[in-house]
Amino acid sequence: MKIIYTNKNEPIFVDDEDYEWLNQYTWCLHGGYAVSSIFNRKGDGNYDYCRMHRMILNPDANLFVDHINHVKHDNRKENLRTCTPRENMMNSSLAKNNTSGVTGVHWHKTAKKWITNISVDHKLIHLGYFTVFEEAVRVRMLAEIKYFGEFRNKYIETNIENIEKSIKKPQHKRPTRSASGIKGVGWSDKYQKWTAYIVIKCNKKQLGMYSNIHDAIKKRKDAEIEYFNDHSDIYSQITKEKLKDLEKIKTNEPQLRLMQSDIINKTDVVRKQGVSWDRTREKWVVSIQVNCKRKHIGAFENLEDANKAREDAELKYAS
Repeated sequence: MKIIYTNKNEPIFVDDEDYEWLNQYTWCLHGGYAVSSIFNRKGDGNYDYCRMHRMILNPDANLFVDHINHVKHDNRKENLRTCTPRENMMNSSLAKNNTSGVTGVHWHKTAKKWITNISVDHKLIHLGYFTVFEEAVRVRMLAEIKYFGEFRNKYIETNIENIEKSIKKPQHKRPTRSASGIKGVGWSDKYQKWTAYIVIKCNKKQLGMYSNIHDAIKKRKDAEIEYFNDHSDIYSQITKEKLKDLEKIKTNEPQLRLMQSDIINKTDVVRKQGVSWDRTREKWVVSIQVNCKRKHIGAFENLEDANKAREDAELKYAS
């Protein structure tokens, strides 16, 4: 075996007998394959774009050249063979999004088992579910021998690290807002707390934030009694198993900034229309609609000033 180097000093492996005549050309790697622009013999002054592996075997135009070990710059004759497009697909490389390290084997999250399949003539054949990864790989290998024969993939390498990542599950995944499955109770990723709320006449009223989900549920239940003179069976909305998982979620206890609901509860001031709380700036923002366009009035530290600014704006633009 000898090595031909590209214009970027990249190695290309060839047989001894092919070295001299191939080394007279300038080569580069394109998509992993060794290619060169070679002056054609038609006398038209043009160059042909040639791939080294096709120059070596010189196959018919309707045939492919397969690199048996998947190393595209290994152009020794023992690593090359002519094949049909169908046979070339049988020895395809591992897909980039594959997490198991073996083609046709992947982890089924719902069943919590390894699932194995194989594609033959553009048809997917299901081979079964397996608890043990090695058994799933063995079944896949037997299927390749049966359907692919000599063109089966003989160079599969199992990536153990990727396999472990594909089956590793977080012990208790924090839910997103409204992921609790309980109406009026959600999780705030920003504040790491359970939140309770209730909708009254199309307006959402915040009831508070709580470290324990049961406290949030109780607050929601009390609000239903206060506003609707009735309450729903909140605990019937989720299964006992899911409730246990939610109970295990621990909240962080940093110094929390005041939310809009905290300020409203402390001041007991009714917020006017067009006044909202900006969590980023921690101020009350006032706006008003003028000729179908929203006009920003200003930002204020306390709710009373914001309400007054809104009233002044209404008088100004109503006249």
